[in-house]
Amino acid sequence: MKNLTIQARLTLTMIFLGILLTMSVALGIFGMMQMDASAKDVGLSSLPAVYALGISDRSMNRARILLDHYALDRDNPAATGIRAKAFESLTDSDGWYRKYDDIPRDGDEDILAKTAVDARTQLRKSIEGFAAAIDRRDQTAIVRFAGEAVPTAYERASTAMRKLEDYQLEDAMRQNRENDRRFATLRLIYLSVLVGGVAAAALGWWFLRRAIMTPLAMALDHFAHISEGDLSQTITINSVCDSARPYLSAEYFDA
Repeated sequence: MKNLTIQARLTLTMIFLGILLTMSVALGIFGMMQMDASAKDVGLSSLPAVYALGISDRSMNRARILLDHYALDRDNPAATGIRAKAFESLTDSDGWYRKYDDIPRDGDEDILAKTAVDARTQLRKSIEGFAAAIDRRDQTAIVRFAGEAVPTAYERASTAMRKLEDYQLEDAMRQNRENDRRFATLRLIYLSVLVGGVAAAALGWWFLRRAIMTPLAMALDHFAHISEGDLSQTITINSVCDSARPYLSAEYFDA
């Protein structure tokens, strides 16, 4: 270090500070990219999935309730409209489930989704059988569908869809926990870089002061003595770098 020129010392100091700055910016960009990806996944996957599943479940339940009303008042002139609304709700439920189905998912969720599809298929068959029994006025079948087949199929389908909703919510919570950990890690890194930067700046100031200001002050002191005609001062040269040039000049005058 003693033989480094002032320019080299300044260059090394600037390079080190530049590396710290680059690391800070790179880590900041990396952290923002990770959190942005997580936010997009929640906004474009988890929330739309939960919303679609919720509406699909409600529409499915509405279809079941409307058919119950249809069975209780089959001879009412408005009964045909109730039946149509029931199947319209069932179609809406299928449509919202397809919207959920279009959202990308992982392998674990896909297993749950297949269970939900099977349960929904069974529910549709039960509802169609229930409607057909009402149309035939088959009281025995109506009682069986209304009291057992449809409620059981609906409960199975609803449970399967709730598991999908719970999976999405848990995934969103998991990503939130990961974001918290990323934030804590990046905060620790930034604080470390900040402390390191302050320490590096202080150390750089100390080295540059030692390399430039101290020798320059001593050289000026020697020149002051020389200007006063005092040539008795001893000059000690510890290096041959740029900061030693004033000493060499002073030594030349002493000679």
